[in-house]
Amino acid sequence: MNVQVHFVVGFLAPPPSRATRPTTCPQQPRSTNLNLSTIFTFATMAFRNHHSLPYMQGRNGNTQEGTSEFVEKMGAMGLLYVLEEVVRKQESCTDFAEVFKSNKWILGEKIEELQLSVGNQFDGETPSSAKFAELVAASCEADAMVAVLKTLTTIASGIQAQYDQVLGPSVSKLSKNIASIPDELLGVIFEAAVLKEGREGAKMARSLSHVSRRFRNVALAQKNLWATLRSNGSEEEWDMFISRSGPNAEFRIHIQTSTSRNLRKWDAFIKCCWQTAFRWTTLTMTRLPPPPPRSSGFPSLGYFDMLEISSRTYPKLEQEMRSDMEFVVKAFNGGDREVRAWHFPRLVELEVRSGDSDIDFSWTSPNLQVLRYSGQLPDPSAVFTTLTNFRYGIPSTFVVNDLLEFIASMPNLLDLQLSLSMEIWEGSLGRSYHFAPSPPCPSIVSFRLLVPFPRVARSQNCPSDGIISALLRALRIPNMAKFSAFIGVDDQSEGSELLNSVSCALLPVDIKDVGSLIRPSSIDYTIRKRTDYNNQPSDVLWTFPVPLERIYTVSCLTFSTCARVIFTHEGHTGEDGDTERCQLREIRFSGCEQMTIEDLRLTIQSLKEVGAWDTLERIVLELCDLVEYCAALEVVGMERLRYST
Repeated sequence: MNVQVHFVVGFLAPPPSRATRPTTCPQQPRSTNLNLSTIFTFATMAFRNHHSLPYMQGRNGNTQEGTSEFVEKMGAMGLLYVLEEVVRKQESCTDFAEVFKSNKWILGEKIEELQLSVGNQFDGETPSSAKFAELVAASCEADAMVAVLKTLTTIASGIQAQYDQVLGPSVSKLSKNIASIPDELLGVIFEAAVLKEGREGAKMARSLSHVSRRFRNVALAQKNLWATLRSNGSEEEWDMFISRSGPNAEFRIHIQTSTSRNLRKWDAFIKCCWQTAFRWTTLTMTRLPPPPPRSSGFPSLGYFDMLEISSRTYPKLEQEMRSDMEFVVKAFNGGDREVRAWHFPRLVELEVRSGDSDIDFSWTSPNLQVLRYSGQLPDPSAVFTTLTNFRYGIPSTFVVNDLLEFIASMPNLLDLQLSLSMEIWEGSLGRSYHFAPSPPCPSIVSFRLLVPFPRVARSQNCPSDGIISALLRALRIPNMAKFSAFIGVDDQSEGSELLNSVSCALLPVDIKDVGSLIRPSSIDYTIRKRTDYNNQPSDVLWTFPVPLERIYTVSCLTFSTCARVIFTHEGHTGEDGDTERCQLREIRFSGCEQMTIEDLRLTIQSLKEVGAWDTLERIVLELCDLVEYCAALEVVGMERLRYST
């Protein structure tokens, strides 16, 4: 592969000292055809002779070392592997032009600095600066990258042509089938596709309208297709979507604040869209954290990790972004001089992803029913008194007391979902937690708790156990009918130990009367390990114990689990008192893809040992592929078995 490059011969040797630096002009750069290996050789020589490029020094050492090891191990094929993996895992709506813009490249982020540095030394004399050598070396890298990408494009285009040749007849046939779909049904399909994309639904709507004349006519006739407004769009997009959505469409609003500090654009969005506020049904506000520095040392970060690192690394940007989010909310609260009062009569769902602790919501939304919130909670407000559904990701134990007060301030709340989104570090092992009990919340009938992939199975007294128990002890939900728990397990070697701890923590005992504090009539357990999502097989067998003495009010248990289920009884076996008051009548296994007939046999044996088998009426098996009907019938019996695939 030949590549046209430019290089300066004089800069491939160590630069002369200031005392011996020649005053005459060295020979001019000349064009030469070089192969890729030669290019990298020249670039390497330049790096060694003139030190590392400045922009290389900003990259994290661990990251660069890991990258070097990967390249050394995989060679050039590593680029192909990474490309294919990125394409598989990225969302279809990803804007790659934004993802790969030049200021995110190592070569691109310092180009202006290098150009300025070199340009200042051009005073009519011949440049003889190490900076110029760095620029030449970077240019060689850029030439090589372009050549590699052109080669990849050529090969990928050839593969694409082969796929088109093979799939052409089938695509043509499917196109004829699509032509037979009525416009009304096609419009429903379009709407579902747009809704699935969330804030990127605007892009999906425009894309669908550009496929064909028929698609365009269907898309334009489907008014709800154009009801997604996003603050990072353009004035042209806002005007077009408002016009195409018609006078009755209900809008889905997506607002983002970032480091752009583009208040002029936000002001334009307010002026363009405020007249549609009475038709807003969903509002999503997200504060995007600035990207972590290359030296942060964190290869993979969650949302709140990014916020925390950004606040430490970019304190000025953090303050600006807080001001942005405050500006947004203050505008809705009537702080804007031109739009004094905001009223959202149709607003049903509100989602806020922000780390700000001083946001005050004082607008009016009499029909607000759903709130999804992440970050520091706002103060209780009249805006939230109509809520029936509240979902919250707990970022820290420091907010739990405020959370309990916030929950108690919503008198109409029916469904509550909490997620332990904070990291559990090994340094906090053994720590106990205590939260002030909340006022009773009699309106709540359904409670779901998510414990996603805690890293805790290093001690018998693991902190998630303490956090979960303390949280559930503090919650007062006397009328809870359904309790659901999602447990993600990341440590294969100690999964059973973790599940044993979490199982007891999910059903805490009242210290005073030794009775269960969680008294629902039904419990759903979902247990997943990370390999389930990575499609990696695992032979690790885990056991999830269910203490019978803590579920005596439960009539129905549902399991969707990768672990075996056994029933236990602390201290005694089949004690008459607990057996008589046990109300368990139905056990459902749904989607337990790894469950075998031996696992089912173990569960039934444990039920018999604790004395709960005789009163059990049904065992339901749904989508448990490894358990055949005949084998299940033999183990469970005709009277109790309910089987479906």
